Amino acid sequence: MLLHALTLALLAATPPPSSQAPVPTSDDLRAAQADVEEVFGRDLAAARRPADKAALARKMIATAAGSRPAARYALLAKARELAIAAGDSAAGVEAVAELVDRFAPEKPQDAASWVAEGHRLWNQASDKRPREKLTAQLEAAECYLRCLDGLEGFQRGAVEKRLRGLGWKAGPIDFTFEKSVEGWKAKHSVDQLQVQGGLLIGRITGDDPAIVCEGLAVNTERCTSIEIRMAVTGATVAQIYWYTEPQTAVAEDRRVNFVVADDGEPHTYRIDLSTAKTWQSRKLVALRIDPAHWSDGKWKQGHFAIDFVRGND
Repeated sequence: MLLHALTLALLAATPPPSSQAPVPTSDDLRAAQADVEEVFGRDLAAARRPADKAALARKMIATAAGSRPAARYALLAKARELAIAAGDSAAGVEAVAELVDRFAPEKPQDAASWVAEGHRLWNQASDKRPREKLTAQLEAAECYLRCLDGLEGFQRGAVEKRLRGLGWKAGPIDFTFEKSVEGWKAKHSVDQLQVQGGLLIGRITGDDPAIVCEGLAVNTERCTSIEIRMAVTGATVAQIYWYTEPQTAVAEDRRVNFVVADDGEPHTYRIDLSTAKTWQSRKLVALRIDPAHWSDGKWKQGHFAIDFVRGND
């Protein structure tokens, strides 16, 4: 028991890196794999049913979050292996997503090459048996996740559909409006808020249009920026507000203005919150988006359509 505790402490001796690290060397990885086998030996021996393997995979993913780079890589790789054995695609793609986020690829490629390789692997998976099929799909998922930020429009939508089919979630904040408004409601000066064709749409009817989503419980340390893909008419500026505990009222120090295109076409806007003191190390309980803002108060009628709202680390 003491050795188990000491080894587990060793795995987590250093905080996770804030950016991508190179894949560990073979020697470092072998040592880390030996530590993982030592710490989780009993659990691995006892995990015979698929449900046990899936639960252990998630336990390893959680442990990886506070581990040194080599240990993190070994834990995530083992979690992926267990998820495949369990037939749990959600745990598998979670492990893959963490590997992509934390480790740079050994052979960098451009977005077009990554997505082409992902399609090749995904298409090959269709004729394989369940375990081999999931293995190939997770390999494809790694390619897709490597290039996702470089994709737009239909191509990105098609890739995300495959990833979500595996159980992938984009981040701690992830609204895609595929079937419903997902908790968003009109606060004021917005009419006919509804979902159509995977878009949250509404009509601007006054000088302070706002929609809000409450009931969130997001650790802002896991989210340093928010992406909004939106089309709007009638304005060139929009706003986003955040509500965090213990101060949950609207406040100007918890707001960011951002420039939008008044052309009715979808654009992706990234709001960097990494330096906002009122965002850092808080519990996010609600988000508010003002799809249009006029500093002179001279508002214009218009419409907006939001494709997604995402939080990224």
